Amino acid sequence: MRRPYLRLAVAASPRGSMRKSSRGRMRARPARVTIAAVWRPWLAAAFVAGTVISGLPSFDRSRCGIAIPVGLLIVFAAAARRERGDAVISLALVLAGMVVLLLTDPLLDAGALFILPLTAGVWWIGRLVRRRAALAAELRERSEQLARTREESARLAVEL
Repeated sequence: MRRPYLRLAVAASPRGSMRKSSRGRMRARPARVTIAAVWRPWLAAAFVAGTVISGLPSFDRSRCGIAIPVGLLIVFAAAARRERGDAVISLALVLAGMVVLLLTDPLLDAGALFILPLTAGVWWIGRLVRRRAALAAELRERSEQLARTREESARLAVEL
């Protein structure tokens, strides 16, 4: 079975590589397949452009198998790593791309409208992850500050 999307992911990856299997087929090294720039701000715009451009030549090609997970990954990463304004812009762009996908992909019909709230839910989860990470960093700093204060108090108590 041919997997052009896997080869594309390997080509886009700075650490990805292909090797020949025992049967002579090209296989990707799964541990090294990475998308290094998931949180880049231009990826949401590239997602919209990709869904529009891929739908133009023929409306009978299915792209939902790769486009939906990639869109969800982009929106989660943007929500978890970007400021609120950038994250909202990324959400809007990915939602626009999902709408284009819903309108042009032959495998998706009105029953697939759940993808839009799913995308918004993934964005919301990304924002929760960002808030939790910020809270954890704040608590870590406060703990370090208290440890420094305790050490200083102990040092002063020994001097007296």
